Amino acid sequence: MTRIEHDLHPGAGWRVRALAAGALGLLLLGTAGAPAQAQNAGAPEGSVSANAQTASIGPGKVIEVPASSTSFAPTTAQIVNLEQLLALKSKHQAPSLGTHTTSSQVATSGGPPTDVTAPGPQAPTTFTVFENSLINSVCSGCAQSTVNEPEAANSGKNVVETSNWNIAYTLNQAAGPVVWSNLNPYSFSSGFCCDQEIVYSADRDVFLLLQLDFAGEGAATNGLALSVARGSTPTSWCTYKFAGAIGGGATDTPDFPKIAISNNNVFITWNDYPPNAGFARAGLARMPSTPSLLARASATAS
Repeated sequence: MTRIEHDLHPGAGWRVRALAAGALGLLLLGTAGAPAQAQNAGAPEGSVSANAQTASIGPGKVIEVPASSTSFAPTTAQIVNLEQLLALKSKHQAPSLGTHTTSSQVATSGGPPTDVTAPGPQAPTTFTVFENSLINSVCSGCAQSTVNEPEAANSGKNVVETSNWNIAYTLNQAAGPVVWSNLNPYSFSSGFCCDQEIVYSADRDVFLLLQLDFAGEGAATNGLALSVARGSTPTSWCTYKFAGAIGGGATDTPDFPKIAISNNNVFITWNDYPPNAGFARAGLARMPSTPSLLARASATAS
């Protein structure tokens, strides 16, 4: 196994060191259903093997992203390039899910589910709308995806929203009418393509933005961009670049990236695609969300 350790603040480097088996670090997982010899003793059926791989990354880059009251409008060249990249990216087919769980593998029900809405369940049509606000990130002819893949995260009244291909935020969600401002997604990384994810860590009071950099099959600049901002200032970010080698070969594409957080860690997953080839493996990286992550965001915001 390998573990990636880093204090997320400008000037800090990444340290990669070997750990004893069983520690979770940068994992490259095979497709669903590993060979029997690769499965651990006592592991559940369908478990996969974990292969270790080292990686490194340089210090982050502090970026002040200008905000605009109007939607970001890409240039003609960006639109043409995006359409070409999406055509290439459409060839990255997801792997098979493998054999589905059978009824014989599922334990017998222990009784009806507990009703937490006592004294009675809500009707299927019972919804409470707290706020209904249209984000103004729509621009004519900007090649926005018909599959918009929206994401949203909030720090109290501050909300950040991403989709294909825009970033918007508001600092007055609790005091209507809601005013949305827009950010240029290309400001974080010149290789930005798509697949944006946004989460908020309440323990660290930071937004974490994950973007896919994709410049075509086999491009040396392919990879992931992870940006960090304090919850009160979603225009001041520190961006870190993960090269395509994080998941395999030096020019692989870590496509379909996802990000999640726990109390003490940041997790990133992706599907690895070598140039002009099909799915090779799935990847999982864990990075400790140390207190310095909050300190870095505070320094950037000051």
